[in-house]
Amino acid sequence: MKLKTLESTLSNVEPFRDPKLDLEQYLTSPHIAGHMLYHIEMKFGDIEGKTVVDLGCGTGMLSIAASLMGASYCLGLDIDDDALSIARENLDDGEITNVDLLKVDVIEKRFRRLNVRVEPVTQIKFDLPRSYKNHRRESLDIEVQMLRFSRIDG
Repeated sequence: MKLKTLESTLSNVEPFRDPKLDLEQYLTSPHIAGHMLYHIEMKFGDIEGKTVVDLGCGTGMLSIAASLMGASYCLGLDIDDDALSIARENLDDGEITNVDLLKVDVIEKRFRRLNVRVEPVTQIKFDLPRSYKNHRRESLDIEVQMLRFSRIDG
């Protein structure tokens, strides 16, 4: 799938209806999601034909992008029932069948106990639009780190 087609398709993903400040819920834009997944596929070959886990999947933007880019299976994990409900609607609307959603609290330390390596892949600037009443600026660029998870051989 071409990047522009991916971004166009992702523009149909419903955002959070009532984002929760304590969970720092922000929608990843279709542009950023498309570019992130293309980067991961082109640099590491970690999307097409692979299993992808989307930690803090929210409304499913990255899970849907991974599915559209040929992931064999995606698992979206989030702690918020409302976000998972919207993600399920987005998957149904897009007729995406290779993504499962699971309510879970993900903590990085647990991965180490499971013999899983967590490696920073890259940092990107994320244009965060004003989302909450306490935000003073219309938008703010924040640094977001992409992580790669792999099994530790041994």
